[in-house]
Amino acid sequence: MLRLVKKGFLRTEKIGNDRFYYPLVERADYLKFETSRFIRQYHKNSLINLVSTLNDVKALTDEDIAELIKWTKERRK
Repeated sequence: MLRLVKKGFLRTEKIGNDRFYYPLVERADYLKFETSRFIRQYHKNSLINLVSTLNDVKALTDEDIAELIKWTKERRK
């Protein structure tokens, strides 16, 4: 929790013996930050490496792959 406070994602307040944490960023913004960091750190900043890993461990269904194909086609427009 202290790392998130230091990074500016949480605010902390001590009241008596209790410590309370409050979010300073929206959940969606935090997920974007962590996802980009994860892809950069573990997949050499490559979406293809991430998808390939998911495919290798059989985490992608045929429906997932169809959605990815649709998504990539829409992104080209």
